[in-house]
Amino acid sequence: MKKPANRLYMALALGAGICLTASCASDDGFAADEGALELQRIEVEGEESVTRAEATAITEVDVYATTTASATSPHAAYGDNPLMTFSLKEGVWTPDKQTIMNSTSGDALLYAYYPPAAIQASGDGEHTTAVNLPSSLTDFLATGQADYLYGVGTDTGTAPVTATLSSRTVSFKMKHALAKVSFHIVKSASATEALKLIQVDVLSGTNRLRTGIGTMNLKSGLLNSLSDISTLTLAQASGVELKLKENQKGPNVTCLVAPMAKEETVLSFRLKVCVDGEAAAKAHTFETQSLTAQWEAGKHYVYLITVDKMGGTLSSVQIEDWKNDANQNTSIGI
Repeated sequence: MKKPANRLYMALALGAGICLTASCASDDGFAADEGALELQRIEVEGEESVTRAEATAITEVDVYATTTASATSPHAAYGDNPLMTFSLKEGVWTPDKQTIMNSTSGDALLYAYYPPAAIQASGDGEHTTAVNLPSSLTDFLATGQADYLYGVGTDTGTAPVTATLSSRTVSFKMKHALAKVSFHIVKSASATEALKLIQVDVLSGTNRLRTGIGTMNLKSGLLNSLSDISTLTLAQASGVELKLKENQKGPNVTCLVAPMAKEETVLSFRLKVCVDGEAAAKAHTFETQSLTAQWEAGKHYVYLITVDKMGGTLSSVQIEDWKNDANQNTSIGI
């Protein structure tokens, strides 16, 4: 992909979508009456605060067409061009090639996903595409991370979407396969020194963090074949500083993560902070007490951490664990 995660992720209070409305016209010479599949609209599921302008950051979507389960060759690639990349150009979703509906192949099952990538086809309809989730990030705003999305029907809420000879124009709602985790780290008024954040480590006592190279199921969005690890490291790029502020208005550290397969009962965070002007090698390291969490796809978790002072220990840390379907406010000391 690689789009800014905080614009793509749109994160994830479920149920709020932004529509990108367009009809697939014949700007590239494709005739509208040739039986070609057409993409009319893309909705991106995300936060209510997301604007239409932000949603247009998704300008490409792949659509993979297969035969149905009842076809002579079930769940097989449909026609000569089963995989299309639709690009948003001047308000119109235009394909790089056409999938032509025909009476021999019958209805088509359509799977949409982002970012565009190769398909790993499956004879039982459980098609996948590759994902890559690193265990160490060098950007506090996750601008280099891929936001993996999969499409469901705007009316049914499920995948795949069915196209027929008489109804070849389709729309998708794109759902997040990942969770978004943010840290709102502020400096307390009692901390008189100017402070810089060097690193945040997410620590999982029972190895519930999932990273590495795996697959995303295009029907369910489930991620598979990832590695279970204990530590996720978030650091800033070399030469780029993040100074902590008392009046920080929102999250200043963000990452996209795989959903946890099971509940983590020993989740904690380790911060590395140094006084402005000091070398990073002299940074102070602090770790929160543990809490329980289970990150789910399509949800945004915000942890509020207040750095009270520099010294042997931090005096307190307050963490607010938020997700759209529950209020999980927790106060945790260091």
